[in-house]
Amino acid sequence: MGTVPWRCSRCGARFFARQAPWVDFFSAHCANCGNLELMRISGDYVPGAVSSLWRLLGIPAFRCNPCRRKFFSLRPLRKEYRENEFKAAS
Repeated sequence: MGTVPWRCSRCGARFFARQAPWVDFFSAHCANCGNLELMRISGDYVPGAVSSLWRLLGIPAFRCNPCRRKFFSLRPLRKEYRENEFKAAS
């Protein structure tokens, strides 16, 4: 298993480390900084050549707040972040 990019939650520094626990591997996370706290957005905001196909298939789109990356993911949000998303929406 290789290393992936991460960002320190205290100081914001970026670094490379081994992959997260298996629980985090099966949930949506940012490939740039490893952030798990993602915001669900409309697929219309995600740039890219294949994004129209992902929108057509109904794949959910996410945005990472720290690095502002927008992407599609088949992986679901972690349970605690889904609960926070619903609280913010109401």
